[in-house]
Amino acid sequence: MITLVESRAWRFVALAILYSAQGLPFGLFNIAIPSWMATQGYEAGDVAWFIGVVTLPWSLKLLAAPVMDRFTYLPMGYRRPWVIAAQLGIVISFLIFALVPTELVWLAAMGAITNSFAATQDVAVDGMAIDILPATDRARANGFMFGGQYLGISMGASGGGYALNFFGIAGLGLAAAGLMMLVLLIPLLVRERPGEKLLPFSTGQPSPREALTESTWQLLRRTASVLLLPVSLLLLLSQLGGRMAEGIIIAHLPIYTVQTMGLADTAYNDFSTMGGIAAAILGVLLAPFMDRIGAHNGHWYTLTLFVAVTLIIPLTLDHWPATTIVVHWITAHLLGITLIATMMRFCHPAVAATQFAIYMAMANINYSIGAFVYGLIQDSFASSQVLWFAALLAATAYPLWFLIVRNHVEPERPLEE
Repeated sequence: MITLVESRAWRFVALAILYSAQGLPFGLFNIAIPSWMATQGYEAGDVAWFIGVVTLPWSLKLLAAPVMDRFTYLPMGYRRPWVIAAQLGIVISFLIFALVPTELVWLAAMGAITNSFAATQDVAVDGMAIDILPATDRARANGFMFGGQYLGISMGASGGGYALNFFGIAGLGLAAAGLMMLVLLIPLLVRERPGEKLLPFSTGQPSPREALTESTWQLLRRTASVLLLPVSLLLLLSQLGGRMAEGIIIAHLPIYTVQTMGLADTAYNDFSTMGGIAAAILGVLLAPFMDRIGAHNGHWYTLTLFVAVTLIIPLTLDHWPATTIVVHWITAHLLGITLIATMMRFCHPAVAATQFAIYMAMANINYSIGAFVYGLIQDSFASSQVLWFAALLAATAYPLWFLIVRNHVEPERPLEE
């Protein structure tokens, strides 16, 4: 029987497939549905509000992670039971989504519910990755994981866009539920460690590991002590501007390309899909290089590339929309790989799911804030001004990243037992 701990190849494949299940809801609710809404006459502020609302549940990692670190069904694995439960929740949510009307509030509500389960699954998979991946494989694994996520985003964006136009909300919900059922087979059929139960009623026993002796309060105190370390505060601050910039761009592009430039919503979705596929392939190819030079060093390059691309979007979007959108997705993806790989190295094993989830929850809150900010400023500023403002926000990470690399990059982890 395949186990994630014993098989390096299966670790990469399984993590990539599970991450695709998180990417598909993002592609649907952040790309396909907003661009479709633009064709239905929704105001830019409504579309930005929708994106902000459906993204906010990813901040629920703050609630799910401490529970996940403290409670689990160890005979089936440390994180695997949570992965199964959350993935099943995604399937059920899409089945319900197939029944809802097309009013803004209903669409936003079901998007938020679906993303709540996706965020819970994300916390479980992240915790599993930190728990089973050796440090030398993290950047490479991130390439596969976020490659899988961007493939999921691409499927949701392009496939979801066509499903919306041909089959409506009902067809989209049923198709998405079917795909998520296929992903559910991975955690159902692959054990986390040798000897564990495959299902609650099958034979097996917990694998040896440190006992969970701390109370929930003690676990929260330990997490707080780790997060108050200077490096944690710097990491949280360094991603503030970049993630807000991404939120602004992702809210702006579908509105501008569909309503101002006159592109079809499916064309915008297809450009995003091409960018996602290219980003996934490049992420996998470049990940070994990032492992060699260190993800923290690679982040300088990806941050600079992201800022530069954001600056030139206003100059190229009207003339080469496909190229501009593809290049944006590639740079945003590479930026995420190097940032997250660096965050992983500072996560303490005893509170890894909670600590890493807080890092990522703050990133997603900042993303939602960026979308809401766009809704507030889009009537007052030209498109180019909005995008240059986003580039300035992303550039605020430079001095903070310099402090991280200079003062905190040497230790493998912030605490040692």
